[in-house]
Amino acid sequence: MQSAKDKIIDLIKQKGPCLPFNIYKDLNTNLLFASAMLGELVSNRILKVTHLKRASSPYYYLEEQKEKLQNISNFLNEKDKLSYDLIKEKKVLKDSDQSPLTQVSLRSIKDYAIPLQINHQNQQIIFWKWYMLSNQEAEDKIKAIIGIKKQETKKKEIKQTQIKKTKPKPTSSLTSQTSFLDQITKLDSRRTTLAILGLIIFVLVFTPVPLRVISGPYVGP
Repeated sequence: MQSAKDKIIDLIKQKGPCLPFNIYKDLNTNLLFASAMLGELVSNRILKVTHLKRASSPYYYLEEQKEKLQNISNFLNEKDKLSYDLIKEKKVLKDSDQSPLTQVSLRSIKDYAIPLQINHQNQQIIFWKWYMLSNQEAEDKIKAIIGIKKQETKKKEIKQTQIKKTKPKPTSSLTSQTSFLDQITKLDSRRTTLAILGLIIFVLVFTPVPLRVISGPYVGP
């Protein structure tokens, strides 16, 4: 047997947002019992309740029925209906750009106008978005209103060419850093001995004999 809660859920699925009066009438029960069941379903987050009221009673609906809240917008008062039509058309409104009457009205139609507060240039700015508008869509519209252009980030590859520094070669008449003396080939012991003997012979042969003065009587021819 279907429980009273299940009957309420099925009834709202069929009819959309409902007043407690519609519930207890269709369930053939009393208003007190129907209100208690609805309150429990709201506490369990199965049903949601509107801020809009008729005869002091709110509407009850399922989360997936948010769009159907537009069907009951005709029960808004005249000033709130004007604000409803405005935000439905514009989708996003800047609070400070609205008249004082519209500002008050936007705060009254909480089912349809969702407040957003942003920090821009160290200032807190209040915006209102249409309740069916996604946050991303609202963000794009807010940026357009306050003059922030959508920047497309492009990845750029920066290639740095490294130049190899070559040290200049020192100019020199010699092909190596060694001294000129280091290039002379050293003589072996045999050649050294022959060179010394040759030098002694050269001295003995070519050195002139010193003249001596011989004293004595001169013998004539």
